[in-house]
Amino acid sequence: MKSLITLAILMLLSSNLQAQGFPEEKHIIVSGSGFIEHMPDYAEVYLTTTKTSETLKISKENVDSITQKVLDAALSIGIKPEDIGASKIHAEPHYKWIDNDRKYLGERVSRSITLILRDLSQYSPLIQAVINAGVTELDGVQFKFNDRNALKREAMQYAIIDAKKKAEVIARQFGSKVNDVYKISEKSIDDESYYRSHQYAMLADVAMPTRKAELKVRKQRIDESIYAVFILK
Repeated sequence: MKSLITLAILMLLSSNLQAQGFPEEKHIIVSGSGFIEHMPDYAEVYLTTTKTSETLKISKENVDSITQKVLDAALSIGIKPEDIGASKIHAEPHYKWIDNDRKYLGERVSRSITLILRDLSQYSPLIQAVINAGVTELDGVQFKFNDRNALKREAMQYAIIDAKKKAEVIARQFGSKVNDVYKISEKSIDDESYYRSHQYAMLADVAMPTRKAELKVRKQRIDESIYAVFILK
């Protein structure tokens, strides 16, 4: 009876391994990671101007004035008109709760602006210019690449090398050697959770700098991961 139970368990384990895509031979499952650092090609700057005044007309005039100053500053440092985007005006009455009483504060008007900066040497002057213009919120800065896929492929090469070396080290410690690769995947092989390629430091520090601060664009990091099953011998 024990033999039949043992055989049934082995058959069940074998079928489970095959169902999960694992070989019946001795094998090892590893993950590899790699990254590269590269200077970005351009930056997308997201701004919002919000003003609240006693009338809608005054609030809109204030927002229009700041928006025009931002556009003038952007054009003066070489940003092309096609790289400037502005949302429609958004207006609504503004209230605030004070001692369980909703108090009317005036009419709030806001507008979002997106600037694409292709000359990153002008990054610090641009940020200072929009601050001087009266922008109330620097929503974020994203540094981007013209060909991010090429950089991801380069990072993936390092991830593959890392997976191979990791498998060799682990196998050697257990008295085995790595033979052929059985399966390669860009998603986790053991739990089927999808991997994510990360691009670190893509958001710039959105804290308002002092007037004498010099903001510099640094290299950005791209991370990639790979998962592999190796047959052992």
